[in-house]
Amino acid sequence: EISETFIYSIDPTMTILTLLATPNWPQGMRPFSTASWIVSLPSQYSADIQFANLSQPICAEKHTQIKVKNLDQKAELMSRREDEKIENIMAQQSFQLDMSNCKPKTGDFGAMT
Repeated sequence: EISETFIYSIDPTMTILTLLATPNWPQGMRPFSTASWIVSLPSQYSADIQFANLSQPICAEKHTQIKVKNLDQKAELMSRREDEKIENIMAQQSFQLDMSNCKPKTGDFGAMT
């Protein structure tokens, strides 16, 4: 299986809600693919990251992974697999959001945040 990697750079407008969706939304991402968003926030702004539309598969190989980290720090704000509960988080500065798919046994991995 050939994996795919997508990297998006986002400079959100502060007056409009910005939605991010995994590739192939609303269907699931391809097996073993990764999508990353680098979100640049102006100083003094924060982002409320909500995972309202999230579908998780049952994985045959590896795990899905959702990670959020500040751009200027190595520490993660959040890291979750498909079998862990995901919670909304607040990013206080520019951040990177990474979503990686497993090889699904059943179901699809997709999200709109």
